[in-house]
Amino acid sequence: MKTTVLTMIAAVSFVVAACGSDSGTTPPTPTPASEVPTDTTVASGAASTALEGSSMAMCVESYTMSTLPARTFAFDGTITAITPTDDPVYVNVTFEVSEWFTGDGAAEATVGMFPAGTALLGGPEYEVGTRLLVTGEPRFDDTRLEDLVAWYCGFTRTYDDATAAEWRAALS
Repeated sequence: MKTTVLTMIAAVSFVVAACGSDSGTTPPTPTPASEVPTDTTVASGAASTALEGSSMAMCVESYTMSTLPARTFAFDGTITAITPTDDPVYVNVTFEVSEWFTGDGAAEATVGMFPAGTALLGGPEYEVGTRLLVTGEPRFDDTRLEDLVAWYCGFTRTYDDATAAEWRAALS
């Protein structure tokens, strides 16, 4: 139990340090990519930007159409299953992929995500049936598309046609 608690604290500390923090209790409403500010300032070695409707202020990298292509994978998908894991930080979220913008083209993808309703990093609200635009990296810095983890801080968001078109253009 002590190891699990320490692992969880370390993981959350790493994520907050790497991607930001949100002091609110409700995740912010996703902002369309066209409305995300592109000006950033450097604070404590991390890019800082304020997303509209959010108290989130610190991310390693700000979400913009120019930073989006740096992610290893990106797709439009609808959630078909949410499965708890032994991992104290993530749940496995399985998607039926409608379109791969960057990645392997499989019809299904499973991505580690913070549990729905988690107020960290401005992640979108989701449940089975929710359609999201998802981007991120392999969890263990692996070049293969295995053990994927969604990026937050604006990089993973609720689906909308306008943002999907922007992703399509930026990632083609």
